[in-house]
Amino acid sequence: MQDPEKASDTQVQFNTDALGKKSVVEMWSIGDLSDDTKLGQAPMRSPSVFNFFRPGYVPSQGELGTASVTAPEFQLCNEVTVAAYLNFIKGAIETGINDVVPNYSADDIALAKKPTDLVNRYSLLLTGDTLSVTNKGSITTAISGINGTSTRGKNGPVAINSIGNDLSVYQRPSCKTALNQILTSSSSSSTHWMDQEWMRVLKSSLDNQTKVTNGISSVSMSTTFQTDTLSAQLNIIAKLIAAGAANSSGMGVKRQVFFASLGGFDLHDNLMANHSKLLKNVNDAMYSFYKATEELGLQNQVTTFTASDFGRTLSSNGDGSDHGWGSHHMVMGGAVDGKKFWGKAPVLADNDTDTVGQGRLLPSTSVDEFAASMARWMGVSDSDLNTVLPNYAKFSSQTLPLFKPIIT
Repeated sequence: MQDPEKASDTQVQFNTDALGKKSVVEMWSIGDLSDDTKLGQAPMRSPSVFNFFRPGYVPSQGELGTASVTAPEFQLCNEVTVAAYLNFIKGAIETGINDVVPNYSADDIALAKKPTDLVNRYSLLLTGDTLSVTNKGSITTAISGINGTSTRGKNGPVAINSIGNDLSVYQRPSCKTALNQILTSSSSSSTHWMDQEWMRVLKSSLDNQTKVTNGISSVSMSTTFQTDTLSAQLNIIAKLIAAGAANSSGMGVKRQVFFASLGGFDLHDNLMANHSKLLKNVNDAMYSFYKATEELGLQNQVTTFTASDFGRTLSSNGDGSDHGWGSHHMVMGGAVDGKKFWGKAPVLADNDTDTVGQGRLLPSTSVDEFAASMARWMGVSDSDLNTVLPNYAKFSSQTLPLFKPIIT
């Protein structure tokens, strides 16, 4: 390898700046990208130790599905992750990744005003100039639509923002047109089934984001939510439920299941300082969500319940608690027979009859019983419960009387 110090200026520029990046501390470290707020992928890492993937997974559509080809990687490549990937790349272009940051040359910046030259240069650098003439034209047209007077995109790339105040998924119509054209032309020209499936998933993701965004734009709610992440998730879920009930923008949904999450409960330390704050966060978010369902007149059709990976020990490790077994959970909704406790209240003592050592509570109610009650409420028949929950029949009560009797 040639010493950059002795290379010509042109070679130094090519070696260190061909893609407009440099290393702040010369380590070229990009760190762990497995967090779902980043790329959601990293070599030899899984997003969570609690993942379960079906090794025999076959996509339901496309050439892979038609030919019943096993492709478990498409459990990770889905409508959420493909959009997140594009937004991650947008962030990398704009601000870099940890130690690797943008360092665009004056020549690169000048190309922003020359869309054709810009596309040709980066087609060469990023694809070996394999972009088709059609795709180059689509991208050039999209870039040409971003000008100095635009409110979006005049300072650089923009994110795909499907659920926000800006009702354009792409924030620029020209970007939407270009990407759809590229996906359509590339899908029809590619013969590789994996390529086709990736493009099908991405196009479906972008189409559905447009449908969802247009759907929730017609929802009006006066209920106030806090600004924390859990409240923000439940706020959007309330709007999605309302849009689905109204079939806004042709969403065409009936029974829906939504997941919202809040981290920070793995309190091996600082438990006394943080646990009560987290529970207040959950309380406030769930209260606002229930009030929103009341405002929408859907409180009897929406049931909210909590779940977690594991409980906590009753015994202290000095500054917190460690991983436990049994725990308590809440169920909320207009259909719930509320203000009651179900299950057996444990003896709150370390190493008593209700623990299995080190303050780990022995559950009195199974997750299967809990889930069976939810499944029945959602319309799963008794004959299908064995399929949904293969182990539920092993428990004596089988389901819990969580819901009010249905009056016919």
